[in-house]
Formats: sequence, structure tokens, C-alpha cells
Amino acid sequence: MNKKVYLVNDTSDDLNWGCNATSLALKEILRDKGHIVVGEPLLKKASGAETGGFKKYIKKIAHYISSRSKFLNGLVFSLIKAYKKNKHDYIPYSVEELFANEGIPSELKEEEHFISDSDVVLINGEGSIYDSQRKGFFLLTLAHYSKSIMGKPTFMVNHTCSLTDRSMRNFVDKIYPKLDGVLFREEVSQNEYKALNQADTFEVVPDAAYYYFRKVKIKSQYLDSKKIKKICLGGSSFFGRIDRYYKDPVASYIDLIKKLRGKGYSIVFACADEVDEAIYLRIKEAIRDLDSIPLQTPTNDILDSLSGCDLHISGRWHPAILAACVNVPTISLSANTFKTKAFQKQVGLNIPIIDASNFSAELIISEIESLNIDLEVFQESVSKLSKLSVRNISVLDEILQ
Repeated sequence: MNKKVYLVNDTSDDLNWGCNATSLALKEILRDKGHIVVGEPLLKKASGAETGGFKKYIKKIAHYISSRSKFLNGLVFSLIKAYKKNKHDYIPYSVEELFANEGIPSELKEEEHFISDSDVVLINGEGSIYDSQRKGFFLLTLAHYSKSIMGKPTFMVNHTCSLTDRSMRNFVDKIYPKLDGVLFREEVSQNEYKALNQADTFEVVPDAAYYYFRKVKIKSQYLDSKKIKKICLGGSSFFGRIDRYYKDPVASYIDLIKKLRGKGYSIVFACADEVDEAIYLRIKEAIRDLDSIPLQTPTNDILDSLSGCDLHISGRWHPAILAACVNVPTISLSANTFKTKAFQKQVGLNIPIIDASNFSAELIISEIESLNIDLEVFQESVSKLSKLSVRNISVLDEILQ
């Protein structure tokens, strides 16, 4: 077909396991279908992380203050929202400002070039559309320019959509109906959007990371605590954020690992993000022989490591999917949105979500001891999700034929 597809939000250069794996999967599927992928990674530009060390230093101070108490957390978050609303930014934070702009700002000239040079624009939404996240407004702004100003076929795919923030909700309400297609990666997001707009029938299409599914040999049909030998333990997207209050999780992780080892389980820690890696390094000061799956591990090597485990525990969406791809179930901690709950429902596990802000070893061990998972049914469920995930790309065929 040899069509040019501008992949917006190509995160394949990011260290985060999910960002890297998902974009690589999308690009591989696009190329398998004969498309030419154009564009450059822009996650740092979208999130406003291009500025230097001073901004990072201020962010660390803000995070330290906000983690002291719920009151200070709320105060810092309110100040950040007020700052975003009033600072000069070429990315608007209100639809009124967006629609008032007559042209594309000079800061987006490179993106304008890629839109102009492509046959279709494919926006990889991932976990960007939530709260008052700049990267969400950035992607929605590009969607508006691409479709409404430049007239390009434009799709928002592979994403979670959480509409608790009024400005983000207004953006979605005005922009999504104009797009050629919107694909949510789980049902909870679809339901959130339906509450906003009943008229649209946008689909649920599983995350592109399911593309990595491997059919593995099942040694025993049912997984319970007696059959678990090795556990992969990870962090949560809830941690490391200024806009979420939680107690420092390191002491809880140390206690959990010691008690899991006391029950005979072998533990490896998944450094799926820089935040998780920082937590791991602090845990390792107390538990020096704790092994890890390093942050910079390639996706196929991550899958190899996960396949040597019997259970995965974390509050991260993509590591849970990658574990599922090698038939390893997940006990989920809460995340920065409802996505771990959505994951449990999607794969048919429905294991209760454990609050990442205040988890305990006793609660997690109790969940482990109550497990009784049919691994044949689980693998078949994930296999179906893998086959469906390619629609994140095949949906373009309806436009490009």
C-alpha cells in the first residue's frame, strides 16, 4: 500500500518499558502492512520536559513538599494547576483558546511538516488523556490542527481516556467527534466517553503491547500459591507524582520482600520506569541480593525474564500486559488512573486492586494465598486480545483503500 503514516507520540526512544514496547509494536505492524512511518519521537516535547535541570530541580522540591501530607499535596497540586492555566504556553489548556488560534504556532512547524507530508495521522494516545496533563492537551491540539485545519485523516488509537479534569473533558468532547476514528484500549475509557457523548460508537481495541503474545507450554492448568515459586515485583505509575499523595513505599516493599522470601518465594524486581528503578536502588540498600530486570532491557528480553516467573505484582499497565503475553497473571496495585482495574477486567482475572498508596505485605500475601487461576483460560483470553490489537493499525485501511 506504501502510504505515509505520521505516528504522533512515537515513544520508542523512552526507557519506560510500556512506552518503548508499544511504539515499537505499532511501527512493526505498520511496516508489516506496507506503510511508511514518518515522524520523530516527541514525548519530552509533549510533556514539557524539554527544559533543563532547573525545572527538574523545582519539580523535585515540589514533590518532596507534596509528599509530607495530604494538605500540602493538595496545595502544591492547586498551585501547579494555577500556574499551568496562567503561564504562556503555545499549547492551549482550554478549547476556547484552541479554537481562537487562527494558525499553527511556530513551535509546531516540524509537526505541521509531518502532517502535511503524510497520507494519514495516527496518534498513539497511550496514557496521556487524563487529569490536566500537558501531553494530553498537546496530542489533542495536534489532532485538531491535523483534522480541522489541515484536513488530514486523523485517528486517536491505543489509549486510556480519563475525564476527571474539566478542561481535558471539554477538549475530548469537542475534538473526538471530528476525528476519523477513536480506539480506546479498554472498556472503562469507552464508558467514560459514552457518559460524555452517547452518539459516538468508538471501539475498544486492545493495547498494541498484546502484539508480543507468546503461546507457552502450560505445566499445570491451575495456578495457586503452592505452585508459585518466583514472583516479579514492580512499582506503580502512582508513585513519583506530584499530583498524588502516598507514603514512601520503600519500607513497605522491604517488608513485603522479606515476608515473601520467608514463605519460600524467589523475588525479582521489575525496573519498568525510572521511578521504579529509583525505588529498587533504595530497596537494594537493605536487601543487597535482590535481583532486578533492568530498566534498559529490550522487550523480548523482558518477556524472557517474565516467562521465568509464576506471578507478577505491580501497578503498571504495560508490564502487566507483557507478563500476560507469557501467561503470567498479575496482582495489581492501583495506578495513576483506573487502568490496572481495567486490565484485570480485560484479561478476565478480576483480582481486587490493592491501594498503592498504603499497601501491606499481609494484604498482598492474602491475595496470593487466595489465587486459583485457570492458566489455559487465561492464555486463551490474552491470545484473543493479541489478535484484536492489530486493529489499532488495520482501522486505517478503511481510509487508505
